[in-house]
Amino acid sequence: ISECGPTLVVYGSDKEGVEHVATELYQVVLESEPRFQNPLLSPSAAVKQASAIEDLRPVVLADVQDNPGAGGSSDTTGLLLALIQQKAQGAVLAIMNDPDAARCAVRAGAGSVIEIALGGKSGQLDQLPYHGRFEVEKLTSGTFVCSGTMYAGMEANIGPMALLRVMGEDCDGRVIVGSERMQCLDLAIFRHMGIEPERQKMLAVKSTVHFRADFDSIASHIFLVEAPGANPCRLRDLHYKNLRSGVRLEPMGPVFPGTLKAGKGV
Repeated sequence: ISECGPTLVVYGSDKEGVEHVATELYQVVLESEPRFQNPLLSPSAAVKQASAIEDLRPVVLADVQDNPGAGGSSDTTGLLLALIQQKAQGAVLAIMNDPDAARCAVRAGAGSVIEIALGGKSGQLDQLPYHGRFEVEKLTSGTFVCSGTMYAGMEANIGPMALLRVMGEDCDGRVIVGSERMQCLDLAIFRHMGIEPERQKMLAVKSTVHFRADFDSIASHIFLVEAPGANPCRLRDLHYKNLRSGVRLEPMGPVFPGTLKAGKGV
């Protein structure tokens, strides 16, 4: 829509005062623009950087384009493959939406080893399951009480869930599998599966922004990962038709259409 873009609303009884405040706020927005940049990393780059960080606190890898809260399938395997291929240590990914895998784990039982095709079943282009062997570490009903700021006190019920450990790839990685889509925005998702998130090296979460309310306080770093998914986050690459001329396509980025100097066309 042509009206898309930042908007400021100032109201009051004094016209001159309102206009003055609006102008000041407008300048604050312009000066703050660099703070809104969110660089996206490839899955391999994100895992590599996370592996190199020496900190007792976990690194959060946000699988921002597979966020079920934005319509994502929550079953893409791009970030999972990067974790496995780079032999990530102390990594847990949540939530992989795969009811077939959850049912298979329940049938096999805790402590068993299963060979399955995990994720990648939503039919998206170039998204395939990961075929591998997993140890079933823990099973739950998928019913738990959220504790974070977003959903504190609310009871989640996303069907049978399984904690699966990747086997045979020299990767110390685990995957929390669910039967219904739920954005990974609450630490209770990990804790009710017997995992203390603060003690992990990496937490890979299928969420774009809302996870920050509960994860910011425990994370040493947060990396936004550009793995394939249905929720596009590189906004400058979308095919716009109706934006008004001069709107910047992302913080400090190009404008629509053509280019303008920084500080203009916000």
